[in-house]
Amino acid sequence: MVYSIRESLRDFPLLSTVRIPRQGGIDLTERCNNNCQHCWISRSADDPIQARELSQREIITLIEQARALGCREWNITGGEPMLRQDFGAIYQYLLDRGFRVTLNTNGTLITREIAELMLRPAVKLISIYGAMASTHDTITRSPGSFEAVMAGFELLKSVGANFTVQVMPMSANFHELDAMLDLARSLSDHVRYGGAWLYLRADGDERRNRLIRRMRVAPEQVLELDGPSGEEHVAQDELGERDWSLLFPCAAGQDHFFVDAYGRFLICPFVRHPDCTYDLRRGSLAEAWEDFVPRVKSMCGDEEYQEGCMRCELRRDCRWCPGYAYLEHHRLGAPVEYLCRVAEETVRWKDRRDEREQIR
Repeated sequence: MVYSIRESLRDFPLLSTVRIPRQGGIDLTERCNNNCQHCWISRSADDPIQARELSQREIITLIEQARALGCREWNITGGEPMLRQDFGAIYQYLLDRGFRVTLNTNGTLITREIAELMLRPAVKLISIYGAMASTHDTITRSPGSFEAVMAGFELLKSVGANFTVQVMPMSANFHELDAMLDLARSLSDHVRYGGAWLYLRADGDERRNRLIRRMRVAPEQVLELDGPSGEEHVAQDELGERDWSLLFPCAAGQDHFFVDAYGRFLICPFVRHPDCTYDLRRGSLAEAWEDFVPRVKSMCGDEEYQEGCMRCELRRDCRWCPGYAYLEHHRLGAPVEYLCRVAEETVRWKDRRDEREQIR
């Protein structure tokens, strides 16, 4: 089965009077041994910013603070988490403390020791970027990365560890999407799509942003990927009633949070505006959750949002969010032309669906 990209959004209650941080996410590092054309955040493996990353001790303190507040799940991502020498210790600590863990990795650094650690129950998402080495390595810009991830898969299978293959569709590999799915299914019974609406760079690098824009799939392809059966194309009304006057009417900050590699607390990994980040090195997770999050969540849209996206007749069918807008234009309320096109295609798809139902 191939899971819908947005399928997991239905798990989050959007309107709740009780806020408990049940799920935490963390970038163990932004560094990566690949240099993917489409990546919105990665840095080189030897970037000196490593010195600013949270230490193992700081991460364990964060984990225990989250546990005291009710957190029971962690999503580990990056960059490439396995670049950290203490990755295994952090991963094992989470499992030993009874957390449900989801790991996102490119799979190229899996050793037999790590493979044996992966035997323990957890969700392991390993990404592929092509059905052939030529396509995969062109996207990762890391010669030998396809061979390395295939070796990682073989190590996991050799020890009997379960894992999910995450197929990453984009314009540069869309021509071999079926072949990628066939490859993924040959590797695991668990297959899913990665996100199809690529984000621009967190550091604002315009040269890299031009690459990312070229890697985005066409709006009609976004819908194709969003729900292979045609029944999972998500309109906002399927996610519950929302207060559209707020910049953040979504699930962010309701029962999950995110921490970047340097200890900055975020309600969502993509909301990088300075007013929406909290330095955990100068405070506590409890203060961030109980005081900072409500202030961010109560932010009403600025004039640009109120006069633009908030009033748009396509708003309920649009994937627009302030995080995407900020990465795109460095303004929380800015419209995003690409998402406008996706929303227009969504409405056309719904109209065609309604016409088919009327004929029946």
